[in-house]
Amino acid sequence: MTVPWADMVREADALGIPVTEEHVGQFEAFATLLAEGRQLLNLTSIVDPEEVAFKLFLDSLTSLLGLVEALPEAARVIDIGTGAGFPGVPLAIMLPDAGVTLLDATGKKMTWLSGAVDTIGLRNAYPIAGRAETAAHDPGWRGQFDVAVVRAVAPIAVLVEICLPFLCQGGQLIALKSATRTETELPEARYALQMLGGRVASVMPVRCDQLPNRVVVTIVQEGRAPRGYPRRPGVPATAPLIG
Repeated sequence: MTVPWADMVREADALGIPVTEEHVGQFEAFATLLAEGRQLLNLTSIVDPEEVAFKLFLDSLTSLLGLVEALPEAARVIDIGTGAGFPGVPLAIMLPDAGVTLLDATGKKMTWLSGAVDTIGLRNAYPIAGRAETAAHDPGWRGQFDVAVVRAVAPIAVLVEICLPFLCQGGQLIALKSATRTETELPEARYALQMLGGRVASVMPVRCDQLPNRVVVTIVQEGRAPRGYPRRPGVPATAPLIG
């Protein structure tokens, strides 16, 4: 599979995201493992080389555009619902001083991902199998992360409940969303934001033809999530906090 990395690098540079040859080498190594792993596991439906470059890797890197506060030294980042490692693995490659936890409920994917990050020598990425609604109540996780990232298919109200409890005060939730959905989902999320202590800080359009209709939504955790949130697994999605 010949991935058009040079085109992706040019687009990243145009967005203000500098990608080096060393980064590309690690991207390529991970993309190769991803192609091999697809034969055994349902890791991703994206197989076209150009889409791999843009819809997986560049899309993941746009998370960096959402940072409204500088990352602290040795920042703790969590990718919630990482799946095959996006956006977390590309971010771990770009942020070698950060520790990036890769959380997903599918154990087989996390087993594969653990082997993949070891193979490419990525020492700051930590794949863990578990449900976010449960992990967010663990004292070692709750309120401990500087940034939570998610490539979001769930509505923003659901993401707010599931993700904000992981963040320290001042932490940032960065959600990669479609602009169309965001227009309707943000007003619906007002109650969830009020309940969980979050504030919408930025909605940034991604100026890239290969990523049409994409925005990066940043929510800052200004308070503390009340005890009891998130609710038990499955409840936030089936009964979202929409006032």
